Amino acid sequence: NHTYYQTRTSHIFRNGGGTNTFTIDSSGNFSSDVRKKENISTINNALTKVSQLRGVEFKWKEEYGNKEDMGLIAQEVETVLPRLVSDSPDPVGAEKENEDGTPMKMMNYNGLFAVTVEAIKELKSKIETLEGESIKLKEENAALRERVTNLEGE
Repeated sequence: NHTYYQTRTSHIFRNGGGTNTFTIDSSGNFSSDVRKKENISTINNALTKVSQLRGVEFKWKEEYGNKEDMGLIAQEVETVLPRLVSDSPDPVGAEKENEDGTPMKMMNYNGLFAVTVEAIKELKSKIETLEGESIKLKEENAALRERVTNLEGE
């Protein structure tokens, strides 16, 4: 069982043991304190993972708001980043939302930020490597042009 509390400035979610599992403040900030985390490691191959995702434009079906939007498809993300996708919990006693009786999927978009940050860092590293190679090639090209000019002048 989870409990939800709302104060003037935040929303607090607690597990059955009474421990705050996460907090959202009035600015939309989520709790992210290192003291709540363990087994921390940097995400590997983030660029490969992000490259497999497909950003989409779509319109929500009428019963879900009927508005234009952008995002990802949870079922597609689940094949690449399964930790970011979970089954949507149905309220106790409610019928399944999905007509085929399977639970709807929900996405942890906040978790996607971490993958994106690491992917950007990987891109930055590749760009820096390419820039260094480009400078080296330009220097070699300039030296070769000078040699050709000197040989033509002889």
